[in-house]
Amino acid sequence: MKKMGLILFYLIFLSLTISAQLIDDRDSIEVLIFEHLEKEDMRFIRTGGTIKYKLRSNPKVSYSGELENISTTSMYVDGQKVMLADCKIIKGRVRTDKEMIGGILAGFGFAGSGFGGAFAGTSSLSAGLPILGVGLGSLGSGISMMMSKKSFNMDKGWSVYGGKMIFDRAAQ
Repeated sequence: MKKMGLILFYLIFLSLTISAQLIDDRDSIEVLIFEHLEKEDMRFIRTGGTIKYKLRSNPKVSYSGELENISTTSMYVDGQKVMLADCKIIKGRVRTDKEMIGGILAGFGFAGSGFGGAFAGTSSLSAGLPILGVGLGSLGSGISMMMSKKSFNMDKGWSVYGGKMIFDRAAQ
């Protein structure tokens, strides 16, 4: 009987701990959402990065600064409120899969160029030079893929508005 009570206690305790949510892992990021309806393309620039923009009211001057806050119709860059409807061009770093592939290529290129340089420095020069060339080529292309920025021209089909992306880290 004592074992039965202990098992019942553990079952009740287990059911309570399973049903309780211990940590809320949801997070939200404010983003500028760019849509191109003809191309059916959508891109995002998140807060915290540096952006450049030109205004319709003063198209000859290019402004830049840190994107601090975003609302539905405006953004705050270095403490200044900028209306999204007044923006003609916005340039910034866009997070895509291309950035991750660039990191992998840069890592491969760094390792390959070191490996090829070691071969080229020894007696096997004919094997080392092609490896070194491929390594340096992939290092350069990987770095250019990681550092790419995108320019959005509102007069060429892009539209912009602010929003939030909400994601759950625990669901992965």
